[in-house]
Amino acid sequence: MFLSKIFRERERERDLKSFQYFPVDKFEPGYDYFSLTKNFDLLNKVEPTEQFSFIICNHVLEHIIDDITAITNLFKILKKGGTAIVSVPILEQNAPTYEDYSITSPNDRKLHFGQWDHVRYYGTDIENRFVNVGFKVKTISSLNYFTEIERKTFGVSKNQYVFHLIKI
Repeated sequence: MFLSKIFRERERERDLKSFQYFPVDKFEPGYDYFSLTKNFDLLNKVEPTEQFSFIICNHVLEHIIDDITAITNLFKILKKGGTAIVSVPILEQNAPTYEDYSITSPNDRKLHFGQWDHVRYYGTDIENRFVNVGFKVKTISSLNYFTEIERKTFGVSKNQYVFHLIKI
């Protein structure tokens, strides 16, 4: 499958002495973090650029008001030819991205965006945000990737997408 191929390619890099893995998160109250996790904020100015050859950004962008800066910083820290795998909650029926920054209470955010700390629900038009900062984008639908049994087993919805980004 698609992700398996990417992981196999990156597996070869593990044999290199310079291979390093960095679990990161922006430390926020109310969440638990593994002891090896480093505090990292995608909104901060990133130095140096082109640090990583492979990034997984799983359900992060829907928490960030200034997602364009975050996506731009992902582009900056990714090495030329590098890959980023991004997933976010996606609205059904190919609706456009829904965001309203006047919605600030946790209860209203849960009602509008599905979780108390989300600031938007993306549509598949998120592709444009990636392309506009310079990524080449391949969109993979869970319908084309997982069988119905696998979707149920892994808890993947029918309208889940994974975005394969390449820095050219």
